[in-house]
Amino acid sequence: MKTLKEFLEAFQNESYKITIVNGMIGSDDEHYVVIATDKKYKNYLKECLLNATVTGFAIDYDQTLIIEVTT
Repeated sequence: MKTLKEFLEAFQNESYKITIVNGMIGSDDEHYVVIATDKKYKNYLKECLLNATVTGFAIDYDQTLIIEVTT
């Protein structure tokens, strides 16, 4: 299993739009993760997210790379 940081390195030369979803939520649930927070927590969340484990991915019809992660 790769971390999100390792996974994204493979796509660094691509031009996909990226959506990150929470792998702990069932696939039939429409509550995707939206990363928004107070600025003082931004670096902490970025570090946690980049170290999250990638559990799956797909490329959507509109060329969006959807990455499923768990922390």
